[in-house]
Amino acid sequence: MKKQNLLTKKHILPSLVIEPLAEVAIGWHDEGVLVNVIYQKGEFEISWPDFSMGDSIELFFDTRD
Repeated sequence: MKKQNLLTKKHILPSLVIEPLAEVAIGWHDEGVLVNVIYQKGEFEISWPDFSMGDSIELFFDTRD
């Protein structure tokens, strides 16, 4: 069963670099957050357990309000 993509072009975050490595989209509502990351540059390196040595994604959410 193919998963439906719930995020559209309006959810894509603008790139801060000339040649982005990934397309990132985020959407949220009262019940949760959905993040799509589409890596566009071929293979990526996984370095477990020290993820900071390889490719990684970090998300930070401010929940104070």
